[in-house]
This record gives sequence, C-alpha cells and structure tokens, in this order.
Amino acid sequence: MKATLSVTVAVAWLAGCASLPSPPKLAIWDAAELGRIEVVRQHMAAGTDLNARGGIAGLSALHQAAFNGHTTIAIALIEAGADVNATSFQGETPLHLTVYWEHREIAGVLLANGAKLNAKARDGRTPLDWAVHLGASEMVRLFRSSELDSRVNAE
Repeated sequence: MKATLSVTVAVAWLAGCASLPSPPKLAIWDAAELGRIEVVRQHMAAGTDLNARGGIAGLSALHQAAFNGHTTIAIALIEAGADVNATSFQGETPLHLTVYWEHREIAGVLLANGAKLNAKARDGRTPLDWAVHLGASEMVRLFRSSELDSRVNAE
C-alpha cells in the first residue's frame, strides 16, 4: 500500500512539473506594444496563441511590435512561429504597420521571413501603396528593391 501511494505521489508530482506555466496577466499584444520582451517570452513559455488578436483594431503581438519598432520582440515572435502575414480587423499585415514610423529593420525581417508585399488591406492598398501615400521614401525604396529582388529570383 505504501509503495502504491509513493508511486501515485511521484506520478502526480511529475505530471505537475510537465504542465505549462500560467500566462501573465498582461495580454501578449499589450506586452509587445509596450516593449515588454520578458512578458512576451512568458507568454511563449505558457503556450499563448502568438497570433491572437486584441484591442479594437484586432492587432496581433507581431503587429504591435512592428508598429512600435520593437525589433527584438518581432524577431522573437517570428522565430517562435508568429504569422508574418496575419491580418488585423482592417486587413493590415505587420508589414503595413512598419510604414507609419519607417521601421525598416523590422520590415526587412518580415520580408526575409515571407511577408507578402502584395498583401492588400481593406482599403485595397499594399504596404508599398501606404508608403507612397504617406511619403515614407525609405520604405518605398526598401519595398521596391524587395519587389525587384523577388521578380529576379522568380525568373
């Protein structure tokens, strides 16, 4: 009887060790917006859906990192499997959101990881269209060179 109880306790203890930690109270998209990499990593460890959307715009954590210029968070999310082509409620991808503050480094990382230059938001505009419209000349150059590179590589 004692041996059975010991085995049962040991199995229960091991099962408890194998469970995932609880996610933090701060939502993953809010942590990404605020630049809180440690909270984003806690969410990853807890198995939080990296592509979950939040707030009134339906932005994912990668959207927030892209918009707010948090390169380290964007890279961590991409490496953990976040969708680089996820869309907000308005159809914007993280690449669209790099345009506002001309976050070239994040845009480059997104493009290197399969972000689609031809993705259209609900307004029908691509990231390049937004860059032209907003006068973000550095982004226009980046997107046009990426567009040219993809055409050359396809041939």
